[in-house]
Amino acid sequence: MTWHPEIPPSYRNKIQAGDCRELSLNLPDGCVDIVFTSPPYNCGMKYKCWNDQMDEEDFWSFQDDWIREAFRLCRPSGRMYVILTDEMIWKFRSLAENAGWTFHQILVWCKPNLAPGAKRMCGDWTYLTEICLLFRKGKRTPMLHGPLGINTHNWIVSTAPQSQFRGHNRRVYPAQMAVEVAFAWLSRTPGSDVYEPFAGSGTTLIACKQLGKNFIAFEIDPEAVSLAEKRLAETEIKKFHQCPKQLRLR
Repeated sequence: MTWHPEIPPSYRNKIQAGDCRELSLNLPDGCVDIVFTSPPYNCGMKYKCWNDQMDEEDFWSFQDDWIREAFRLCRPSGRMYVILTDEMIWKFRSLAENAGWTFHQILVWCKPNLAPGAKRMCGDWTYLTEICLLFRKGKRTPMLHGPLGINTHNWIVSTAPQSQFRGHNRRVYPAQMAVEVAFAWLSRTPGSDVYEPFAGSGTTLIACKQLGKNFIAFEIDPEAVSLAEKRLAETEIKKFHQCPKQLRLR
């Protein structure tokens, strides 16, 4: 699928530095197929350009703003993947449904390790998973057959990035997602244009490039933008065996 003609050229497969709530206003309705992101959790992470300890009311107002913009930007039958903490999923689902999204499914990222230096929140059980809420806009479309080795399970096991790792899963940024998670879920999702409002170090964008998908990405921290651009420059489009795209699963 070609780019929507009203998308500014500077937004096409590039990362714009700034607040997604403001930058998204330059985009037309219905210009992306997939929203894939993990917003700030408001749990005290040490971001350079973002207060991760906002007042509760302000925090959820911020979430509501970007959720509604994401709904406007998404085409009919598109999907939204949002990785969240356990504490966020109930309130987030309500906000998303009020904005027009239809809740579809829970996906789980299982992490068999603890990343050194990551914030450990108190709980009765050790946190080794992150929850992803999957929403759709309007009618559901069939999923694609993914690359060889990608299954249809609603969970994925992948170690969290660590500083001693090599390649794309070396930890270089707070709250960094594993590339395999984004790759697996995006590979089976129909649509060529992905919106990432909280790009961070560019993990979602790396998966997009590997899969040959387009992206529109925003990140409020200019240093993170530079880091993401460097990681993208080191990424190659993967050549993998995939069933023809017209063959879809129910």
